[in-house]
Amino acid sequence: MTTPNDVLDQANARLSGGDYWGAIELFTEVLRMRPQGGSHAVALNGRASALVLIYKHREAIADLERAAELFLQYGEMGYYYKAKQSIQEIRAAMPWL
Repeated sequence: MTTPNDVLDQANARLSGGDYWGAIELFTEVLRMRPQGGSHAVALNGRASALVLIYKHREAIADLERAAELFLQYGEMGYYYKAKQSIQEIRAAMPWL
């Protein structure tokens, strides 16, 4: 049986390999498999990374905002600050968003 962590690993491999659409699909599958918890936040964060790379910045910001909320909820402060920083960087580069 495939676990959410297995799919998360596959999604990260696709992202690293430049298959951004495939990564988005797999990160979305993780979100369906595990609608809550730490891997949900990690999947949102990963999907946001892929979305930025295909110029879907609004969608990336939405994923990062939700991921930041979850990271904060789970006490993952390092990841929380990284997500917030990514949001600020996108908005600084594209203030119209």
